[in-house]
Amino acid sequence: HTFALSGIYSGRFWDIFDFLFKGSDIGIDIFFITSGFLIIRSRLTSPNVIIYLKNRFLRIAPAFTVSVLFCILIIGPLASNLSISDYLHNFLSSRHLPAAFQTNHIPNMLNGSLWTLKVEFIAYLLIAVLCFMDVSRIGPAIIILLVLLLSVDLVYFERPDVAQVKVWSINLNQSTGCLIYFLAGSLFYLYRETVPMDKYFFMATLLLVFILQRTAYWHSAGYPFLTYSVLYFAYSKIPLNNFGRYGDFSYGMYIFAFPVQQTILYYWPNRLTNSSFFAIAFSMTLVIALLSWHLIEKPSLKMK
Repeated sequence: HTFALSGIYSGRFWDIFDFLFKGSDIGIDIFFITSGFLIIRSRLTSPNVIIYLKNRFLRIAPAFTVSVLFCILIIGPLASNLSISDYLHNFLSSRHLPAAFQTNHIPNMLNGSLWTLKVEFIAYLLIAVLCFMDVSRIGPAIIILLVLLLSVDLVYFERPDVAQVKVWSINLNQSTGCLIYFLAGSLFYLYRETVPMDKYFFMATLLLVFILQRTAYWHSAGYPFLTYSVLYFAYSKIPLNNFGRYGDFSYGMYIFAFPVQQTILYYWPNRLTNSSFFAIAFSMTLVIALLSWHLIEKPSLKMK
């Protein structure tokens, strides 16, 4: 969200990003690929659906709750032009957050990342239902579902009059793409023994990802290539493989980054380049994510 929140699409940092990625949505796509791969594993290794849902709840809900309270009780007052007492009175009386970040490039948005968790929750329920089938039938069922979603995505959501249709404040066009990537990740897990882990094939898919992003075909053709690239990279032997031994900070980074970024821009408008903005926001969010892991997420996971 660095460039979208700053509103600055120029400079060396932007040039590098724009060369590599023709859109920041690829970050969301990678999130859902990884999630689909891991979540179906969680369901298939859980003794029953109740334990599966309990485990999903313990992974998502505690830190999510703290993130929401963090936005309401800390970020909100800091980013409002009201006094703390007026802010709290306004919030408690109306049950709506008073206006925040009024001077930011994107005002009145405390945490623009959380919409994806609604789609993630829907995906959890979808996997819960699919895994009531015999294991041998789950793969074919996901393939059929993928074909249906791809058909809807290509035929229905390509029309400009429905591209922005929302349900439960979720853009159906975006959420359909997210679910396709989620199911693609799930499918790769189910057929992991037969998927070739070939470095030349990986390089070819990576090149296709790079090229297709710049064409009109990316929206429909990118699903298998990006999924393979991400999962090959995840299983390749590189120094980053040991990063997880310090803790899993990914979820904390995901749910705390946006409000931290907005707050930085609120207090230092027009003073930061995109590269310095990114570096400061990343460092601050990593500290919060570290605290979230050790104080909230890890203790919650012990209740699995």
